[in-house]
Amino acid sequence: MNEPDNIEELVREEDAGSCVEDQVTMAYWFYNNDVTAPKDREKRTAEIIEALAEQLDHEPETVIGNLVSIEVVERVPTSGSGTYIRNHRTEDNFYTPNEDGFLEQLKEEITRLLLDILEQEQAQKPTAADGGSGEDVPTIRTIAAEAVGVIPDNLVYALTGTLEFVTEVPELVDDEEIELEDPVERMNNFDSAVKAIIAHDEIERGRNYEPMGWRNVANRYTLTQRAAAIEDNHSVSDFS
Repeated sequence: MNEPDNIEELVREEDAGSCVEDQVTMAYWFYNNDVTAPKDREKRTAEIIEALAEQLDHEPETVIGNLVSIEVVERVPTSGSGTYIRNHRTEDNFYTPNEDGFLEQLKEEITRLLLDILEQEQAQKPTAADGGSGEDVPTIRTIAAEAVGVIPDNLVYALTGTLEFVTEVPELVDDEEIELEDPVERMNNFDSAVKAIIAHDEIERGRNYEPMGWRNVANRYTLTQRAAAIEDNHSVSDFS
């Protein structure tokens, strides 16, 4: 069988899925923007979606997957484990919990949350201090506890491993600071709690804290050498 004359012919001959037109559009976007192996140029999934979402009739992820399956586009391997820790409030990344600054930032984020719980409960009537009220109004404590999978009374311990009560939390400006047992486990609990708090429509935070936890390194993609060579009318053997 003769080699296709260009990328469009290549995509149509492979006929992967029901979104061939979108595959042609996306493949040429890679080519026209010089996102091509082996030039060490690649684009994250989010960048591809941002550039092409309004031009495609199908989900961009589906189109990418089909182009990968016919080897017109390839995923660029990520270095390391493919995961990292992201503090969304400070926008700092840590690739291991042993990095300088990780523990200090985690302590600060958990402290911010615990102080928010303390201040909310101090402002409430005594009947609501433990996270409930006669009107069943959700509180920071109850929403966070549900997300972590513990009863409200056990939330503080789930977030620290050392404290039983929220009243023991020192202010952020104090020289003292909370201690954490098994920081990675506490981070995972904190991450789940804060995501639930932020997502809840009836919860209003009094302090600034954001999720902090493991995140996946964004997938990155590039046009294959073969696809670029076909469009450039080069012999594929030149790249073998």
